[in-house]
Amino acid sequence: MRILKSAILSAALVVTLALVFSASATAAIDDGTAHDLRTRLSINQVCLPCHAPHNALNADDGPIWNHAVTTQTFTRNGDTVTLGESSKLCLSCHDGVTAVGSYGSVIGSDPITGSAAIGNNLTDDHPIGIDYPVGSHIYVDPTTDTTVAGMLEDGKVECGSCHRAHSAGVDGKYLRVTIVDSALCRTCHTF
Repeated sequence: MRILKSAILSAALVVTLALVFSASATAAIDDGTAHDLRTRLSINQVCLPCHAPHNALNADDGPIWNHAVTTQTFTRNGDTVTLGESSKLCLSCHDGVTAVGSYGSVIGSDPITGSAAIGNNLTDDHPIGIDYPVGSHIYVDPTTDTTVAGMLEDGKVECGSCHRAHSAGVDGKYLRVTIVDSALCRTCHTF
């Protein structure tokens, strides 16, 4: 009887954990957001334009990456910017040149337009591809603040420092932290 009770409890725990992980995995997908490209690309898989579980085109560029990677040269104030991986992946659509529908073996002809197209001149955008300036009086010390350290990519500020691609995020702008009362800015900057 005791063994049967343990088996039932174990099975219940497994089912509960499966439901929790299944729900959290589903919640992380971009259903209904601007990153849900199923309608735009006439496909039935939300992850496919960026990721492929098998035979990813550019697996070394990101997690099972399936999208064409930008070949643009990015500049800020006339200087070339070296982007980290998350920024390269974001700008593989947001460069305004690389087609959104260029994934797998498909070659698209539909680049992002309008305000979502950042382009290759990053002068008027928050700096990315830069070392976080440790020791400056206007920045939070990342060695003591785990929030800042967790938002950096190899010690650098990148697109992923402020944005998350897999949910509409805070304020509907894929932000990690709200911009209300400059909370996002204050994560890294002191005033």
